[in-house]
Amino acid sequence: LLQILMNMGVEIQRSQREFTADGISYPRGTCVVFAGQHCRPYIISLLKRTFYHLGAYSKYPDGTPVVPYDLSTYTIAEFMGVRLHEVEKPFEGAFEVLGSIRFPRGDVAEKAPNGWLLDGSVNDAFLGINRLLRKGIVVHRILDPVVTEEKTFEPGSFYIPKAEEIEGELRKVCKRCHVIFVAAPPALKSKPVKMMKIGVYQRYYGGNADEGWTRWLLEQYRFRYRTIMDKDIQRGRLAQKYNVIILPSDAKEMLLGEGIEEYYEKRWGGGFTMPNYPEEYRSGFGKEGVEKLKEFVENGGTLLCFGDSSNFAIEELNLPVKNVLKDVKNTDFVCPGSTLHVDVNETHPLAWGIQEDLMIIFRHHPAFAVKPRVNNEDYQVVLSYPEKHIMESGWLTGEKYLSNKSAMIEAKMGKGRVVLYGFQPQMRAQPEVTFKLLFNALIG
Repeated sequence: LLQILMNMGVEIQRSQREFTADGISYPRGTCVVFAGQHCRPYIISLLKRTFYHLGAYSKYPDGTPVVPYDLSTYTIAEFMGVRLHEVEKPFEGAFEVLGSIRFPRGDVAEKAPNGWLLDGSVNDAFLGINRLLRKGIVVHRILDPVVTEEKTFEPGSFYIPKAEEIEGELRKVCKRCHVIFVAAPPALKSKPVKMMKIGVYQRYYGGNADEGWTRWLLEQYRFRYRTIMDKDIQRGRLAQKYNVIILPSDAKEMLLGEGIEEYYEKRWGGGFTMPNYPEEYRSGFGKEGVEKLKEFVENGGTLLCFGDSSNFAIEELNLPVKNVLKDVKNTDFVCPGSTLHVDVNETHPLAWGIQEDLMIIFRHHPAFAVKPRVNNEDYQVVLSYPEKHIMESGWLTGEKYLSNKSAMIEAKMGKGRVVLYGFQPQMRAQPEVTFKLLFNALIG
């Protein structure tokens, strides 16, 4: 976060000794961003909790909300899961301007007869693990908390068993990823992991920005993937080629290639019309593709559905899950790009390493409720909304529609599963706090 601010011309200062601000004592070395500098509006917009301005110009005469073109908040600290302390009153202290940001130094414990542990709550741990897996090094994930002299490693942290000639690779990783490998105690309860065979669906019709960001993020963290298109899905036998298939956030009509003109009319109200693309640049895998995806899941595959793609999975795969916002009027519920609080099911493997006070970026996506049936145990809630005080920053009208509803669900189907994300965990590669909700599904 500090590096991003500095790249944009924001001055970062560091305390040279302990100081007190608003009655709270801060230690030497605390980083301070003073708002009294030339880029103050930029600092305020990115770091301060914000509320979208609602007034006479935020609604049309008929009550329809005038939503922002993009998001209703850009509080990047919330996107990244960084806790900030806003100081309201002037304070004194000794501070120095930082010329550069030093990232944490990585390290590898030298005396580790049983192997090493790596904290799974750090995003860059996945980058490091992927580098090791590409080298053929054996990696496990621990299933129970492990207490060491340095810290307690929670379930989902990584365990690298002792083997010959791997310390050199660990040292390369610790320098590149700024991570620390700690000596592991004996007799750990763990399971081995592997790199999954990942397919990312890509369509024509002008492309899908969410798909592009998904590929970019996978590349940054060294996940191997292949782009799959309509014909790849329609050929079938997907379970023989992939362990995981990702459907980036998209409308059901765009995925199927059916009813697109009606979708444009409903979505844009005549403001945009469907582009007249040549036949070879139109897409949609149709009902045939739906059957092949269903076969893929039932044969043991994992289907990840981001944002609006969850509606496709609910309706076309006949999941007993309801999008509780589907029929709500846009005058009753408004949430155009806000940070929302969610409760985390910390015991679920998809939530390993996720911090308790999690916030997601919600942008007119679905929210879920599981319909009662005999096998409800096959539908696990990973994230849910609290009863009230859900929004942190942005614009939220109609909080009651989200109250105690689900934001992320794992649905078992045959031998496989469908994971419904009622948001985009990788949106524009910005919400680093939710990356692990994706990464955990990609490490098998």
